[in-house]
Amino acid sequence: ETETKKPPAPSAEPPFLPLVLLSHPSPIVRQHAAHAFAERVKAVPQRAPAATPPLVSRLRVACGNAFRETVLTADGSENHQNRQFDEAKALLAGIHAITAGACHPLGAPVALRALGGLLDQVCPVSDGTSKLSQFFPTQSPPDPRSHALSLSLLVELWVNHRGAFPRLKAALEAAVNSRSPEVLIGAAAACARAARADPFAAVELAGPLRVCLSENAPAPATALALEAIASLCAHDALDFYQALKVVVNIPHLKNLPKDPLVASRWVSLLGHGTLDALARPTAAAGGGAAGGGGGGAARAARFF
Repeated sequence: ETETKKPPAPSAEPPFLPLVLLSHPSPIVRQHAAHAFAERVKAVPQRAPAATPPLVSRLRVACGNAFRETVLTADGSENHQNRQFDEAKALLAGIHAITAGACHPLGAPVALRALGGLLDQVCPVSDGTSKLSQFFPTQSPPDPRSHALSLSLLVELWVNHRGAFPRLKAALEAAVNSRSPEVLIGAAAACARAARADPFAAVELAGPLRVCLSENAPAPATALALEAIASLCAHDALDFYQALKVVVNIPHLKNLPKDPLVASRWVSLLGHGTLDALARPTAAAGGGAAGGGGGGAARAARFF
């Protein structure tokens, strides 16, 4: 017999080396160092309160250096453009690494303060002492790409600190009212990430997902929404047949969609019916009309 190889466990070593490498001149090295830092902090959450402030300091310096190298010394060459791209990826990896600091209760406030400039523009707090549940959408819309990045950071923050869910939900409900395709795609991607991380909590994101399934939504947003629903069904957070009935009743999703990306996720969702058919053959033969879906059916009724 051949044993299935398990992926290597995250390193539990202290994050000192990644912190040092965040000052490396190569942006590719810094990008991998940021990923390593996040893995090591999440492996031992007790390190987050002490490790997150040095990370923020390194990123502050890196932002200044990147600005000088890629903006002030811009020459328009292909090498310069590649350097800009690598610097952007390194900074983005570092910003995402900050969310790992929220995996410990004492590290969460540090991560929130560090990311406040990005997060507050999409869902600011009403006063300095409010709890996470007391957030409201901003009045002036931010830059669409910055908005989408904020949603990505917010969902990663919630993955590491579940107390941030009210803020995530409020931000996503506000984001789907945007007319910007970038923001809608960012909201759908955040919903899909949430569905993979905690399907039963992600059921509460029904409103944003419904908007992303609408005919006016960009194709990538619809594809990501279908991916999220597939994750919910795969983990029995939703009853597959109840969910499928609602999806195929949406006019542009009744048959195989024309857009190849949406079509791939549509077919993938149908594939989740295999497990349900094995467990509930009578319901499968009747299209889900019989057999009942238990808690998943009840959640699907509330969801849709």
